Amino acid sequence: MTKVEELEDMHKKMIHEIQIYGGGISDIYYCPHHPNDGCKCRKPEPGMLLKAIKDHDIDSTRSFMVGDRMMDVKVGKKVGCRTVLIPSEIGLKELQKSDSKPDYIAKDLLDAGKWIIENY
Repeated sequence: MTKVEELEDMHKKMIHEIQIYGGGISDIYYCPHHPNDGCKCRKPEPGMLLKAIKDHDIDSTRSFMVGDRMMDVKVGKKVGCRTVLIPSEIGLKELQKSDSKPDYIAKDLLDAGKWIIENY
């Protein structure tokens, strides 16, 4: 687990890098709880996504959840998003065992972005 201060430093660096290229981030959501705490915001529970959906009036049916693990796919489906898996080694193993399937399996982030643009 990462310390909150370290995570916030990573977020600041990420936001700075994105701003250099003209992009922006409205909000960052993260779960500060231990995996064994049983909270509603740690994936695959949808609490964090539901908060973002409410905060920004997002239509989840017109949104995409992109991740490298099947827990990302599962939480996206729970809130009605279309899902894209950019599988890590662990994500591939999880996919083989899962009854849930992503809407698209991308080879990398660029491939995911192209698919999202084509399917929006």
